[in-house]
Amino acid sequence: MSDKIEVMRELSDIIKELKRIKYYIEEKPRELEDKKQELKKIEDRIDEIDEEHEELKKDLAQIEMDLEENRLQLKKYNNQMLLVKKEKEYNALNNEIYYTKTKIENLNSQKKEKQIKIEENRKKFEELKNERNDLKEKLKEQEEKVNEKLEELKPKYDKLQKRKKELYKKFPQDIRNKLKGIENSEKYQNRIMAKVNKGMCGACKMNLPPQMVAEIRKGNKIYTCPYCGRLLFWEQK
Repeated sequence: MSDKIEVMRELSDIIKELKRIKYYIEEKPRELEDKKQELKKIEDRIDEIDEEHEELKKDLAQIEMDLEENRLQLKKYNNQMLLVKKEKEYNALNNEIYYTKTKIENLNSQKKEKQIKIEENRKKFEELKNERNDLKEKLKEQEEKVNEKLEELKPKYDKLQKRKKELYKKFPQDIRNKLKGIENSEKYQNRIMAKVNKGMCGACKMNLPPQMVAEIRKGNKIYTCPYCGRLLFWEQK
């Protein structure tokens, strides 16, 4: 039975190590994928700001064209004022001048708003570009490290899987089924074995039937805890 206990211990250690490696193999690429998604969001936002910037520049160019047109119109009206003799024509022209000046003021206000927005966009664009470049650099470094580690762990993982299969074959089918259940369940925290201590399961601390304890002590058969399902063993002093 002592041989079986050693096999159980080796199997327990292998399962723990496989879980650790599996976590790295599965979680690290997932973390990298999350970073890639974060990078994509930044790049999408950069594209959006770039498009906004182009639209703002077009709007600003149109405002400047309208300003130039209205300034010329105002100049024309002012020149006409020098030639007007009738009061009716003077009042009509004066209204046009007032309207044009008001329009120029509004256009200047719009121009200022567009210029402020363009500057804000430019700053945000530069900030996001720097953030993107930093993230790309970090992501590249992390990918290299993770890929290097995965290459290192893969042969070890395969070797441990092979050894685990060999050890499983040393147990009867009913025990194998229980072992697989323990291995695949998170609640066991990778502990497949439990030492019998003072008539209790060393893992869940529940009292075991006295007859079971006596049989475990004899070491003729493998028993599992009726409460937590772990493999029970008696450690000879």
